[in-house]
Amino acid sequence: MGRPLSTQQGPKPTVYLASQSPRRQELLTQLDWDFELLLPQSLADLGNLSELSELSALSELSAFAALPGFSRKRATLGETPLSPTKPQALTLSEALEDLERAQAGEGALAYVQRVTRLKFHLARRSARALGVAYRASSPILCADTTVVLNGGILGKPRTPQEAKTMLGALSGRTHRVYTSVVVGDLKTFDQRLSRSWVTFAPLQARVLECYVQTEEWRGKAGGYAVQGLAAAFIEEIRGSYSGIMGLPLFETAALLDDFVKRRKT
Repeated sequence: MGRPLSTQQGPKPTVYLASQSPRRQELLTQLDWDFELLLPQSLADLGNLSELSELSALSELSAFAALPGFSRKRATLGETPLSPTKPQALTLSEALEDLERAQAGEGALAYVQRVTRLKFHLARRSARALGVAYRASSPILCADTTVVLNGGILGKPRTPQEAKTMLGALSGRTHRVYTSVVVGDLKTFDQRLSRSWVTFAPLQARVLECYVQTEEWRGKAGGYAVQGLAAAFIEEIRGSYSGIMGLPLFETAALLDDFVKRRKT
């Protein structure tokens, strides 16, 4: 990659970060980059998805298939995937979670890379909405993390019982963690993938119960955070610790370095 971080001159560069994850924000600062959040503010920001037609694979569009009022024709014409008769049916948070649903028969690798690209295209749309305030010299960064056990994708549990079930399934076993990263601008993007393996010790029922009561599992793929209380459950890690946290620093640094080099040529 490029020069060591300690030799950088001048003010820190800034990235548009399309993630509300505090973990990703913290990790990004370790690369000596400042960030500016680039997030949808309302359901209206998810409308007019004509940018999805730019994607090379039509399967990208099917992420919206489960939403009310969706049709492939509407999506390609740039109309909202949300039901026009009941726009209040979903909150912004719920709509974003629906966009991350896996498709039937979709493998974990294909899923995590597709969802990251989908996040990027939505972020790119928000960047265009900034108008003259958008800085082309600042890259847009998106990431998504998926926990995989025996080929099955473990998403974010919605209830204490779901969290307990997921963690019980991970108990005494090794699972995979994939984190995909996309960095780009309004014209192009690059994508990289981090693969890691995490082995949990056998967990007693009372330990699971106590952990679930902490609420730490909320909003976490697989129901845990490697840097949190669940670290006490982990016997072994192979791969990228930062990738398991949600932003693999090696892959992210390489993408950002490539972006800077392209800007200079």
